[in-house]
Amino acid sequence: MKKFDAKARVEYLVSELNRLTELYDKGMPEISDKEWDDMYFELASLERERGYILPNSPTQKVNYT
Repeated sequence: MKKFDAKARVEYLVSELNRLTELYDKGMPEISDKEWDDMYFELASLERERGYILPNSPTQKVNYT
């Protein structure tokens, strides 16, 4: 994946995961937990590889149960 493509993918994944999390928190999940996890792990991998991490990335949040 080209560097500029990876940056765009990171931005998309952050935006989409945040949107999906908000829907999930409201009780309206749009995708399965596995699909969300797959997107999250793709994002985490891209962030590590490229060193491009957005402050609002789900990987930067502390979750609670």
